[in-house]
Amino acid sequence: MIKNFVYLDVEKLHSLSSQIFEGVTECVLNESSTESESSESQKGPVGSGKILGDILRQGEKTSERKFLNDFSYALFEKKLTEDELVSDLDSAKKIDNIVDVIDGKYFVKVKAKVTFNDMNLIKSTLLDFNKIGKALAHITNFE
Repeated sequence: MIKNFVYLDVEKLHSLSSQIFEGVTECVLNESSTESESSESQKGPVGSGKILGDILRQGEKTSERKFLNDFSYALFEKKLTEDELVSDLDSAKKIDNIVDVIDGKYFVKVKAKVTFNDMNLIKSTLLDFNKIGKALAHITNFE
């Protein structure tokens, strides 16, 4: 399945991934090489102790670099799901109390159809995402 990703905070994603996987893999490098050698020899004149020969050596080396940006997110999501840290909200499922579904989970995965009416407002909201998070944390912890 191919997914479309919208990263709200790439640095946060890399930080969390590096904590889980003990570092973030920038790319994977696959190298392979093959080498073949053939030789042909013939003794020189009798009693001379000489050997005449031809040696043909042939080698080939290939390298492949894979950058893991979205794939690393897929690994990150798989690990969180295996560790049961993700609440899965799907618009096809009937949910009576959303708090019960996300209780004890640190991440929420939402599957639903969406319509964006005001792209400028969404852009503004996403630009202030960290400020909004701090404000929400403040109002839930202080009077």
